[in-house]
Amino acid sequence: MSRGRKGGNVMCRRCGQGVETLGHITRQCLAVKCNRIKRHNKAEGAHSGGSCSENVHLVEGLVRDAKRRNKPIAVCFLDLAKAFDTVSHKHVLAGLTRFGASKQVTRIVEDLYRGPRTRFTIPDGTKGEIEMKRSQAR
Repeated sequence: MSRGRKGGNVMCRRCGQGVETLGHITRQCLAVKCNRIKRHNKAEGAHSGGSCSENVHLVEGLVRDAKRRNKPIAVCFLDLAKAFDTVSHKHVLAGLTRFGASKQVTRIVEDLYRGPRTRFTIPDGTKGEIEMKRSQAR
């Protein structure tokens, strides 16, 4: 994202859409995230499939809806391609509890990681299965 000429709006370099309805801090966070997305070729907005503007408009809509209802909103950026592949599942769940995540959120993450296994076959035909203690959500 870069600064547009008119009014200092943040503009997406890919699609040219302005992010004018969001506050300054939110625009700065989106600018940083958009730049990071561009660096990772598997990320949404960095390839020809989905566009950055679709994601920006989605966030704008959520923020507008929260303001209209006078409700707090929590927005986070999840990069599930490599989210927790080096952190044990036990530590992820403990961290969610420690930082006060709701039981519903904790259960959702727990369900993502419940019982992951990988299967293998070696050249002599022997087959096996290993329980994963660290893995990506599928």
